[in-house]
Amino acid sequence: MRNKHIGSSVRSLFEETGDLEEALALAEKKIIAETFRRKMEKDKITKAALAKRMGTSRSQLDSILNASDSGLTLTSILKVCSALGLKPNFKFSEI
Repeated sequence: MRNKHIGSSVRSLFEETGDLEEALALAEKKIIAETFRRKMEKDKITKAALAKRMGTSRSQLDSILNASDSGLTLTSILKVCSALGLKPNFKFSEI
């Protein structure tokens, strides 16, 4: 039996399995978390110090920085950006 996925793209595979939105959300979350981590490293800001700036717990910050957790709110993104001195720039385009 021939494998129907041979030659297809990763995107089409996720579309067929119904997992495309979750995969895209996870990829975006990883980019956001890595951006925050790099800024923290550049500015020598610890998780404890950032959590204090944000007025939240370190465990909540760990959840925000967890690249495998796709559940991130816009409010959380804006809080971290404010605490790190970042200006978010959201861009939307058609697929």
